[in-house]
Amino acid sequence: KKIGSRYKLVTTAGIAMAGVPILMIMNNGLATAISMSNGFAVIEQFFQNLPFSPLINLALIGTILTGIASGPAGFLLGLEVAANSYVPMGISAEACRYLLICTFTILDTLPTSMGFLMLTSWAGVKVKEAYPCVFKVTVILPAIATALCLVLLLLFPGLALVGA
Repeated sequence: KKIGSRYKLVTTAGIAMAGVPILMIMNNGLATAISMSNGFAVIEQFFQNLPFSPLINLALIGTILTGIASGPAGFLLGLEVAANSYVPMGISAEACRYLLICTFTILDTLPTSMGFLMLTSWAGVKVKEAYPCVFKVTVILPAIATALCLVLLLLFPGLALVGA
């Protein structure tokens, strides 16, 4: 019986480890496909033209891109937007990176997120039962952290350079 459970554990771990590179390739491919679409330029331009601070605009587009493309692909898209548009405006790359790290989880766990659906399936939990708790931890708290990060970066821009 011990051998069977160890075999199952090793097999499951092997499948999970093999899945990581595949997911990385898929996320990069998804981010590339989205960034090359005509609609992406429209979204990017819309957020750049909002009448807020560029950091607030970046936080908004980072959050929306994560919701559209899922977490890792949305984060890659946000980094591309930051590098192409916001760093040339004079915003430090470190500030963009810190801000995007905060935004990248806010909409990553929508009930339609494939990662969330996969995890609830593996755990044997119904989405309807799990989501209220997940929403608090993965949407509300990251949104608060993003707001705090924004306030700190707006009030003290030099903080982005600490530890960089």
